[in-house]
Amino acid sequence: MVQKRKITEQEANNIYNLVYSKIYAKGLNVKILAKMIAEKYPNASSNYSNLSKKINEGRIKYIEMVELADVAGYEIAWIDKEKI
Repeated sequence: MVQKRKITEQEANNIYNLVYSKIYAKGLNVKILAKMIAEKYPNASSNYSNLSKKINEGRIKYIEMVELADVAGYEIAWIDKEKI
């Protein structure tokens, strides 16, 4: 069984700050994003209160971040640190 690592409060704050700064920069909010995700990804389980809680607690899943980024007009990229 895989052990889940509990994130620190600082890590949760970092996730919160990153997500909210990106969505606010696009003139969006979590309520609008949750609706956009539900429209584009009908099988997604993101409703407003659920999504907001996950972001606030820093426990949003990677697939949810990909969907959130997509509907907000962003793309998540993995950049090789060695090439920076």
